[in-house]
Amino acid sequence: MVELVQIVDEKGRFKRVATREEAHIRNLLHKSVRVLLFNKKGQLYVQQRSFAKDIDPGLWEGSLAGHAVRGEDPIKTAMRETKEELGIRIPAKRFRKVGSLVIANKGDNIHSTVYAVRNVTKTPKLGKEVIQGHWEDPKLITKATKQHKHKFRKSFLLAWKLYSK
Repeated sequence: MVELVQIVDEKGRFKRVATREEAHIRNLLHKSVRVLLFNKKGQLYVQQRSFAKDIDPGLWEGSLAGHAVRGEDPIKTAMRETKEELGIRIPAKRFRKVGSLVIANKGDNIHSTVYAVRNVTKTPKLGKEVIQGHWEDPKLITKATKQHKHKFRKSFLLAWKLYSK
């Protein structure tokens, strides 16, 4: 199935749709979300991307990231991606918007809305695009992102910095 994504301007305003492949090949700015899930202990769920991924294979990531499909608003994308990628249903009212970022990566030029969800009680299920995942103390994440920046996705580093403010 061909995934259609939303091409947007720098302010996140819709311009047109394109296939995910076209957006990546032509480096078109497209809409996405990033979700940071925290358990009751305040730990963040982090995951390592599969080495089969076309962008940033093997790098560490926040809880999840995903593309907005045609006609989908950011909160619906966050809810859908949380269910699809981690097997957890979370109602819209639990997502707290942290902010938005424009992230220019080679092959993945995105306008991303960042959300945080606290007090997650379910254990995320690993998807096929993930090698491993676990809950981690935010202080250790901050330390690791400073000492081993090369092991994390640039988009996660920017989202974590935005969240940590």
